[in-house]
Amino acid sequence: MESTPVNQTSPSVLISVLCNAMKDLPQDKSIGLLIVHIENFDRLVSAFGHRMGGNLISTLATRLRETIRARDVAMRISDSKFAVIVNGAHNDGHLMLAAGKMSQTLEQPVTLGDHNVAAASRCGMAMSPQHTTSAEELLQHAETALLAAVENNTAYELYSKEKSNDIADALGLEIELDLAIARGEFELHYQPKISTESLTPCGAEALIRWHNPNRGLISPDIFIPMADRTGRIEPITRFVLNSALREAADWPTHWGELSVAINVTPTVIDQVDLPGMILGALGMWGAEAARLFVEITEGAIMANPEASLQVLKELRDLDVHVSIDDFGTGYSSLAYFKNIPADELKIDKSFVVNMLEDAGDEQIVRAVIELARSFGLAVTAEGVEDAKTASALGSLGCDRLQGYYYSRPLPQQAFIAWLDDFAQTPVADNSRS
Repeated sequence: MESTPVNQTSPSVLISVLCNAMKDLPQDKSIGLLIVHIENFDRLVSAFGHRMGGNLISTLATRLRETIRARDVAMRISDSKFAVIVNGAHNDGHLMLAAGKMSQTLEQPVTLGDHNVAAASRCGMAMSPQHTTSAEELLQHAETALLAAVENNTAYELYSKEKSNDIADALGLEIELDLAIARGEFELHYQPKISTESLTPCGAEALIRWHNPNRGLISPDIFIPMADRTGRIEPITRFVLNSALREAADWPTHWGELSVAINVTPTVIDQVDLPGMILGALGMWGAEAARLFVEITEGAIMANPEASLQVLKELRDLDVHVSIDDFGTGYSSLAYFKNIPADELKIDKSFVVNMLEDAGDEQIVRAVIELARSFGLAVTAEGVEDAKTASALGSLGCDRLQGYYYSRPLPQQAFIAWLDDFAQTPVADNSRS
């Protein structure tokens, strides 16, 4: 079959071409279908405009055509998606090699005006007759494999029935995630922070929990990345922000106005008007901006430094506190770090839990505290699980402590009860879990 140019067409035309290819297929050969998605195409169009986006796709299409064999077929089946038919594929390893070569070629930087940008691609693959003898199902299986690549954060995936079942389950979870807020399935738990100076509560971090009626308690490690990836993170962030401000207003004031911290993801920083969202929520609940901490990871800032720093500056201008979470696990340089508008560093618990036994971890903790001091930042240590660690951190000059030694994350009423019990406990015994 003669190769065709990489022109935009429709999935129905693709299916027609697949049908013809399958009909003429020798018995000892296979047809491979690769669906290639340019993941960041919409973001690049938003940043550089539709004309530049068209130039990008044209460049990528040319590269794709030059990568495949003359007897293979490449088509553009949507604004950001290509299909490649590999005629006479020998085995799945043949498709893997083709996918790897395409991925490497497509992700080479492209010059758009004065900028060099890189396209981020993923690929899903399926074969006939190994996976199906139907053209429609072959396309469906390749799309399923593409979803598996997204779920697994891999460059490419080959279809399998097991992956199909996993994807079906993930899609079901996504649908349930859409309904979770409306059904009241989310709630916040609060883990207290303790001041090393007064040994009293000074704030708490809000942590979301999902009680799914069919699946039970679902870890945020599962549904937050899913929400971030599928465009569902904004309503969840809005829920956390409003719930935290509303519930913090009901906390007892034995130890003054306690701060409340929320976590935000890179997508929220990059795509949501976070300062506007926060300003609206502060007005709705009559909360003081200085009481709110926004926690963002070091790695999230470095994913898009210029945009992140601008958003964080706007938050500081509102008097909202900015906290750099999981500090020490990312890859920021001091050149960027010195410009980060932040109030607090949080030392990742992976360094804290073994700092008394591991000299390397202890040196990292000490270095982070000294670095924070030199930039005028406060320091909170996560993962404090015993009295000796708490004492050592206090001696090093750490400002706040957070961990199971004081309390696990607690739902609202249990957290209020914990604060009341803490208020009735002698200061010397306040470090009990």
